[in-house]
Amino acid sequence: MLLWSVCLIVLQVIFACSGDQVIRITSKSKQDAKKIDSLLKSRLGLEVWKSAHPFDMFTTDAEISSDQIQVVKSYLEENKIEHRTTISDVKKLIQSQMNIGKHTKALPNSLADFNYSVYHPANEIENWMDLAVNQFDYVTKLQVGVSYQGRPIHGLKISKQSNVTVVKPAVYIDSLIHSREWVAGGATVFTFKEILLNPVYSWMVDDLDWYFIPIVNPDGYVFTWSDPDNRLWRKTLSGGNARCVGADGNRNYDDHWGGEGGSQEPCSSLFYGTHAESESEVRHLARFITAHNDSIKAVVNVHSYAQVILFPYNYKLGEYPPNVEEQNQTASQMSKAMYKVHGMKYNFGSGAEAMYVSTGISTDWSQAAAGIDINFTIELRDTGEYGFLLPENQIVPTGEEFLAGIEVLARHVKDKWA
Repeated sequence: MLLWSVCLIVLQVIFACSGDQVIRITSKSKQDAKKIDSLLKSRLGLEVWKSAHPFDMFTTDAEISSDQIQVVKSYLEENKIEHRTTISDVKKLIQSQMNIGKHTKALPNSLADFNYSVYHPANEIENWMDLAVNQFDYVTKLQVGVSYQGRPIHGLKISKQSNVTVVKPAVYIDSLIHSREWVAGGATVFTFKEILLNPVYSWMVDDLDWYFIPIVNPDGYVFTWSDPDNRLWRKTLSGGNARCVGADGNRNYDDHWGGEGGSQEPCSSLFYGTHAESESEVRHLARFITAHNDSIKAVVNVHSYAQVILFPYNYKLGEYPPNVEEQNQTASQMSKAMYKVHGMKYNFGSGAEAMYVSTGISTDWSQAAAGIDINFTIELRDTGEYGFLLPENQIVPTGEEFLAGIEVLARHVKDKWA
């Protein structure tokens, strides 16, 4: 460990620089994986893209700056720790995907004309929401809150409510609380296009209400589009200073806040904030869900990457909600449906067991505090080959998988509550 101990650096904002690589380290046990994870974060201050979890044979993905590559790889080789490079030049891959010029064409006139095979900046997703409102009289645009920098957090309500005295069961879906997880936004927008346009899914609108918040963290998402160097920004953009701003919104909810799986270091991408709900985005979403918890029966937070469906609880191993069997069975059925689409396996389980222990998590909060019955965090493609930089030709296939899972969830909500 001596080699790494002399390489201690101050944690700071991680930007994608030329020559940065992503390596995958395979540990022999859960204990070894935790040690590796801690060393990567605390000793070298590396940006860990994905911590090890049981379903991926205890592999850890980490981004290494060009000036640290030889130090890290030499250590791994000397200690006979299995590793391989998954992305040889992070910035080069980012630049190949961020072809801003392709977004200068005329705006589409309908949902069908929208291009679902490319990533879209925030203003184009806003335009997509406006198209949905203009095209369907039962779709309304909501402002559920504002970001730290004052950007509106918009969403859609889809409701064919024929009898105002009858409250239909609702499903709530949000994405992009972590701004670098672009495929989460692309896949969810594709899914709601299908729900609105494809007659096969008309029952989902007839029998259920829907709330869809495509960009929970608009400040962070706009920032990821501002320059290739900023593409991998994860957090909000609140407070702090020029080097250490923002907090991890999905460590900031008021449920076991400030514990394992987050960081008290403001420069860490896992910084859990100065206090529970310190982040404007989290505070407003929590209020919105609480205000509608009489109708919302299922909450789905969409992320990438890992290909796993997680239900509460995340904060501690061996802790489960009272309806754990129902959530486990629903997740199992969703996983099977998603696999049938393109043969991609989505594992499932409680967050603490299927991934790792983490606190201040949105679905733990919506289960325990808001009283929502079904709560899933869905980590979309892939399992690490591209990580957060999933190619655009995988957006629609990922969306098709997500849609298959949501159809199963919607049927469960309909059968139980409609």
